[in-house]
Amino acid sequence: MYHSNDRTLNLNYSERILRFFKYIDNLKNGKELIFSYNGKLTKERHYSKGQYHGVNIVYYDSGKISEEISYENGIPNGYEIYYYENGQIHERRYYINNVMNGEEIYYFENGQILY
Repeated sequence: MYHSNDRTLNLNYSERILRFFKYIDNLKNGKELIFSYNGKLTKERHYSKGQYHGVNIVYYDSGKISEEISYENGIPNGYEIYYYENGQIHERRYYINNVMNGEEIYYFENGQILY
């Protein structure tokens, strides 16, 4: 682990991943980027005072988005969306303060609504 000006670089040999993140007052703050052993971005997380805050993104090996989940102060708040690798939405739901609000919608890979 390497620290410089509140920035941290963490190389985890057992998991073969590389993480970049920033601490303020010993809490993660800002964007954390996680790369696989082959250098591809696999996750992008956003923090405020040590809690998820903003849209967290997971990527397929191809670089396309696999999932997006919106957080506010550590709890799901906003859309949670999962994608097929072709970019079409697989499933979508909406949260308000960690409570699902509205319909949970599933899609076929061609974009048509499943249910």
